[in-house]
Amino acid sequence: MKIVTEEYIQHLSNYHYQILYKPELLFDVPFQYQNRIALEFNHLYHWHPLIPDDFRFGGTNYTLKHLLGNPEIVIKHGMASFVDSLSKQIAGRFTVKNHPHFGVKVAKNVIKHGRELRLQSYNNYRKRFNLQPFQSFEQLTGNKKLAKELETLYGDINGVEFYVGLLSEKLRPKAMFSETMMELGSPFSLKGLMSNPLSSPKYWKPSTFGGAVGFDLVNSATLKKLFCQNINGDCPEVSFRVPGFVESQGEADDESFRNCPEHGEL
Repeated sequence: MKIVTEEYIQHLSNYHYQILYKPELLFDVPFQYQNRIALEFNHLYHWHPLIPDDFRFGGTNYTLKHLLGNPEIVIKHGMASFVDSLSKQIAGRFTVKNHPHFGVKVAKNVIKHGRELRLQSYNNYRKRFNLQPFQSFEQLTGNKKLAKELETLYGDINGVEFYVGLLSEKLRPKAMFSETMMELGSPFSLKGLMSNPLSSPKYWKPSTFGGAVGFDLVNSATLKKLFCQNINGDCPEVSFRVPGFVESQGEADDESFRNCPEHGEL
């Protein structure tokens, strides 16, 4: 949980301050320790556009189909090479028309599920989280072509659905996600980690982890340690951020994203 909080969420949120995992800060206040998740968070977390079309290990390209259920690839190239390659490859962009082939059906089911449950509109969720509702499709997307397509589909900006809005909203500068995604998702992620029973006064103590040595390992855990202490030889590149990568701040080019015309476009 320390790695997820201080490195994973830190990277995704792009917050300009360091997030810390300190369960003891909540020990003196009433707090719910349970294992629950909001349905909207489940919908929000369908990040299939981030999956690249292929992965390159040891000079060989593999599609996701090759990787699923095939751990022999890790053995073939070695864990050090495998981790180093993953740390140096760029993920896809979270946006419309960028779902991998297998992900289109998943996205359709998310939208269908939201309609069956009659989720509120995207603008209503923004208002619920103290964000200004969008006044136009172009304000939502920052992209004239996409704005026209959405206006043709919905007619009114207040009709845009929750998951479609998340996919369509313009990204924050130098960030992986939009304002709404971050303001809804990041606080819930942090609260979910802090409300885990392991974070409670009953369990967050040395005896839960086999004594002081185990507790120290948990408190000092990092992503780099997780891999490098389990790999022989030199430690590979271990990072959520691709070294030297510079994010684009311009308007997205629709043609640069994947299309799945035989299955519809999302």
